[in-house]
Amino acid sequence: MNMSYSVHKYQPGDEEEIVNFLCETFKGWPHFDLECPPIDHWRWKFIDNPPKLTVGTLAKSEGRIVGCFFGLPQWLKIGDQKLLSCQGADAATHPDYRGMGVYSKLRKYKFELMRGTATNFYYVVSMDSLLIEKNKREGRPALPFILEQLMKIRDVDLHLRKVSSERSFVKKYGYRALRTINRLKGSAKTSSKIRDDFKITEVDRFDQRIDGFWSNVSTHFKLIVQRDGDYLNWRYCDLRGGKYDIRVAMADGQILGYMVLRVNNYVPDYQTGYIVDLLTLPDRPDVVSELGRHAVEFFDRRDVNIIQVNVLKNSLAELLFHGLGFVNYPVRPFMNYAAEYRNNYLDELNLRDVEKMHFSYGDYDWI
Repeated sequence: MNMSYSVHKYQPGDEEEIVNFLCETFKGWPHFDLECPPIDHWRWKFIDNPPKLTVGTLAKSEGRIVGCFFGLPQWLKIGDQKLLSCQGADAATHPDYRGMGVYSKLRKYKFELMRGTATNFYYVVSMDSLLIEKNKREGRPALPFILEQLMKIRDVDLHLRKVSSERSFVKKYGYRALRTINRLKGSAKTSSKIRDDFKITEVDRFDQRIDGFWSNVSTHFKLIVQRDGDYLNWRYCDLRGGKYDIRVAMADGQILGYMVLRVNNYVPDYQTGYIVDLLTLPDRPDVVSELGRHAVEFFDRRDVNIIQVNVLKNSLAELLFHGLGFVNYPVRPFMNYAAEYRNNYLDELNLRDVEKMHFSYGDYDWI
């Protein structure tokens, strides 16, 4: 077998072969249920994204794909700047070609391509332990917050029967006891008068009022993916991206916050519920709490046993979800950015600025 390979730029027409390669390498792609063929999802993600930018590299051997690495373009607000950023996505190498530097060469070439665009920031979200260790060894700077995965399990015994690999987590962390402690801790520290001056409604699409909400809320944040109407309707309202349930909190015709939910049916006999995105005006923690309670009720009605949500460590959102019975999962997504795109403003942010930053499942391609 000829094990040599060469690196190429993605070209229109490569889509079908790329998707077949991803499905084969990852034993299915993406790992959530879709209402369209995977190739339509790929086009939605990498061609029809709001910046309308496709950045991708392929490794080929004798004309067939043996590796790929793409970038997911996003508008990112850092400080007071709106920057075109690119997030690493769908990096894959054929098993026969691993350990041959494919990933490194694809990444290097992708950076060369990015220099030919207006992209001025690049970051990666990873749960792969080998990739995390590689990034740490190479000294790539971490984003200035810690992203926590919280989970709420209704029936622990059922969860262990369905996901036996997590038995050690339950045993080590004492899920039942930790859930009780977190609920008491959250209730004690967040107890306040519940305001009832808003209503939560279900919507199929964000209307023009979401741009006013984004204009109001964005001034508070120093690190956040841009969430205007164009982005939110592309991310959550195009069925090629998946089917989401959207809730909006309203008062006097104004948006106070929104929440995006999803039931992942990829494993049909054990669904997982995700609070994919949740953002409110910064002075309305009551809206966060009410949306969180609404989410739990939504998943309970659908008999979903486990719910997951991303929050920033030591944030008010983490505390509020503890009060709803969520616990911290020991494995965290690791987020770093490329030293080539080092940003001085990010260097000045730190964990004490956690309420000025926002990140959720919807900001990367997990679900």
